[in-house]
Amino acid sequence: SIRVGRCSSDRRVAGDPDRRGDRCRVRTYRITDPLAYLATNVADVGINRYVDLGLVPEPKAKRVYNGLDVNGFRANDDAAARIHDERGVEDKFVWLAFGRFYPQKDHSTMLAAMEMGTDVGTLWIVGRGEQEAQLKREADARGIEDRVQFFGTVPSVQDYMRSADGNVLSSKWEGLPMV
Repeated sequence: SIRVGRCSSDRRVAGDPDRRGDRCRVRTYRITDPLAYLATNVADVGINRYVDLGLVPEPKAKRVYNGLDVNGFRANDDAAARIHDERGVEDKFVWLAFGRFYPQKDHSTMLAAMEMGTDVGTLWIVGRGEQEAQLKREADARGIEDRVQFFGTVPSVQDYMRSADGNVLSSKWEGLPMV
């Protein structure tokens, strides 16, 4: 068995003064590195960080792109026209946010931004979660219920992505954001 020792996430990672790090994770990477023949990440910046911190030797670090065909998400005028008609947005700019309604996603910041601008378009929010009812009440309280539409779960997120003009990603923290 491998004993890692006491862990604390309140200290900064050595060599990384701008980010809070998890000393336990760093120690675990260093201890378990000999058990793996390859270390992967979806971005060069992640690989470089782990190599610079001495967590993974450079020859073992490989980038593996996220296995997603992005061509399926390109703008589609037919899908946009259909969904815009169904949702009654006409020629308004459409912002799209999707994901679970949980505190880390920080949907309240999106709603505050919509409240600040009167000519910023429409915000479509796709998803479900524990904060759904609260966020709907918040949109009403902010007086933006006519510019924010909640869709719940939809059959094809791709169609919504193809018909949106912009994507909004807010979060307070994420474990492994891959959107």
